[in-house]
Amino acid sequence: MWIGISGADSIMLELHDPDRNDERRVEMIACQVGKWAEEAFRTMVFGYKELTEEAFSQWMSEYEAVVEDPAQKELRKKKQPNRIDELQFQMESGLVLQGASAIEDGLQEGVPEALAQLSDAGIHVWMITGDKVGTAKNIAVACNLLKLPEMKLIEFTKEAIDENLLSKGGRTEDLTERISPSAIQDIEWRMMEAEKEGDVEKANRILGEFEAQHPGLLAARMHCEALAANIVNDKNNRAARPMALVLDELFIDFLTLSCRKAFLVVAQCCKAVIACRARKDQKAKLTRLVRKGNREVVTLGVGDGANDVEMIRAAHIGVGIIGKEGTQAVNNADYAISQFRYLTRLILVYGHREYRGITLAALTIFYKNIIFTLVQFCYTFFCGLSGIRNQSFLAVMFYNTAFTAFFPFYLAVFDRDISDANCYKFPQIHRQGIQHRLFSIRRFAHFLLKGLFESLVITFGSAWAIGAVVFGTCTMEMYCYGMLVITIAILVANFSMTLLRSISMWISVAAFWISLLLWVAGVLVISQFRALMPYFYQNFLLLFGNINTYLIVVLISAVAVLPSMMVKAIRVEFTPSLINIIQDVQIRGADADALKTALEEQSSKRGLAQELKTIKQLPQEAAMPQLLECDADEEAMQEVKEESIRMSLRMRPVEAQNAYQMMRTGNTFKSIRSMAGMRALAICKQLHGASYDAQSEDDDTQHELLQRINSHRWRVEKKKDLIDSIKFTLMGPKEESHAAKSELNTITEEDSDTEKQE
Repeated sequence: MWIGISGADSIMLELHDPDRNDERRVEMIACQVGKWAEEAFRTMVFGYKELTEEAFSQWMSEYEAVVEDPAQKELRKKKQPNRIDELQFQMESGLVLQGASAIEDGLQEGVPEALAQLSDAGIHVWMITGDKVGTAKNIAVACNLLKLPEMKLIEFTKEAIDENLLSKGGRTEDLTERISPSAIQDIEWRMMEAEKEGDVEKANRILGEFEAQHPGLLAARMHCEALAANIVNDKNNRAARPMALVLDELFIDFLTLSCRKAFLVVAQCCKAVIACRARKDQKAKLTRLVRKGNREVVTLGVGDGANDVEMIRAAHIGVGIIGKEGTQAVNNADYAISQFRYLTRLILVYGHREYRGITLAALTIFYKNIIFTLVQFCYTFFCGLSGIRNQSFLAVMFYNTAFTAFFPFYLAVFDRDISDANCYKFPQIHRQGIQHRLFSIRRFAHFLLKGLFESLVITFGSAWAIGAVVFGTCTMEMYCYGMLVITIAILVANFSMTLLRSISMWISVAAFWISLLLWVAGVLVISQFRALMPYFYQNFLLLFGNINTYLIVVLISAVAVLPSMMVKAIRVEFTPSLINIIQDVQIRGADADALKTALEEQSSKRGLAQELKTIKQLPQEAAMPQLLECDADEEAMQEVKEESIRMSLRMRPVEAQNAYQMMRTGNTFKSIRSMAGMRALAICKQLHGASYDAQSEDDDTQHELLQRINSHRWRVEKKKDLIDSIKFTLMGPKEESHAAKSELNTITEEDSDTEKQE
């Protein structure tokens, strides 16, 4: 009987039988798989095992028994040692390796663009894959997730840790490549047992003993904790260069076990996280780590295969991609899409639209009820807190269900602030939801105060005006007052909610008038029946039969809503948000692409300004290398160089600009002589690559050499950098000045010979 097995090389190479495999063949397979991985191929290793029917029958009977054992199933569910895993390992080990295969698994259409849009939207993308490290890194580069050398790469992989260990004189037997993933799992199980017993010291001792046996793991943990400490201590929480984290299956288990919090801090600070050779339980482990470690984030799990099911179920929201690997991911997901690029529409279009709609619906429901409740609450002070109701049952029963019910529903379902095309062009608008700008305590307080102000205006404005309208004509003035108040409240609430809509549809205009007409028609009809409303009988006709009533309704409504309208108009005019700008472009029919280009340039300038601000807070020794790494265009680089001069020379900004302009025109020595008490090392190092520590000393020597330099007419442009460096050196100590003087003479003689030849 023959049993064939295929799987990842990291697993299959551990399961082979050394006695039944040629060592050279195993090395050749491993080497070839590594080469394929570097070319971004998906690899798989094949092996087989020969068994007798008697041995297989014995194994099968025992396996069927333990699979049905509840105790063993519970142990396996808790990921503790159990007979099920032991029997599976027994059957899968001792293999004879046959060979390996590689297939090209190309990216779907639109994946790099989709990831770029998600990144611009403020979404952190973690790539958790079962591919080898080399394959995963190449795929990450291909889809613009990993941008080298722009990003600072942090690697927690066997290859990187072992290379670092050997460079520091480590022993070959201490290499992490000799550690199997099962060893980490065994330590995790032992630590869990110790923690269940309440013995935390024992758990720490188990981990410490394991790290002592493997110096590479200890070094990795210390490095991770040091990175986390630097990030926490950084006030701006922002490195000069974005970081990317790469780790493999060994360090997924180890770092989440030994330094969970530090690992989470480092991972969340990285622009990209690439987890390689991850098992399905490790995918879910990383998802739960982020979900439970930071309560403010929302996790979205995206996958297309059976190995992604646990990750999809562990995330807040799961998205399954319908692909060639079956429908298990789709069946366990909240949403299903056919290609990865459709994820941008799901998040940037539908996500923004529905999140905005739900928040507006919730806020407007609170707002309109605040008005209705407070006008009744304020009335209790007029009637001596007696509890007398001056509202009809019609207003109480149908205020929320009929008279003001449409606009929360309209804002949640039909309203669109920007078009779908602009949602794609400006993914930055998705950051509003991430930063809680649409639904927060501050925004809720705004609607609360708005409702409070308008209810006070309605209450006291109606009380002031009711005598002039119905005095001596209404059966009981307090019921006429209640009818007037609820009429204005319905009008103000609907009008204010109408102003929140972004697009004008005929249905919204019709709904505004229908809501008012429903109230007018309803109260007009029931006020004609004394049995239904004895205190309101004929009062509606008496109240609205007076022309002054209409003037008062318009006046009080205007006073209530005008302040909020003015505040909104001023804010949109003088401090518009990105949404306001895009809406203006849509209304005027302007070019949205030109706006996008302008916003990208503005964002680039803001990014450079923030980068310089961060660098300026660093010590001078640490700031200099980072200034050299600033990524900016020619115009912005001048600002970088000027900032370098300001930092190095401790000068005022105006003096620094003058000095820089002098250096650009070649008057370097003149600019140096014009500034007393300065160090020229930084300028020389920054602009010309020299490394002379020059300080002003001998004025006579300087004056003599200055005359020689200024009298000489340099005609060879390629020597300019060297000459400028010498000029700095001439200001240094005498022995350096003499050496520079002789070198200057040599250049002068060479230049004279060139003139003669010409």
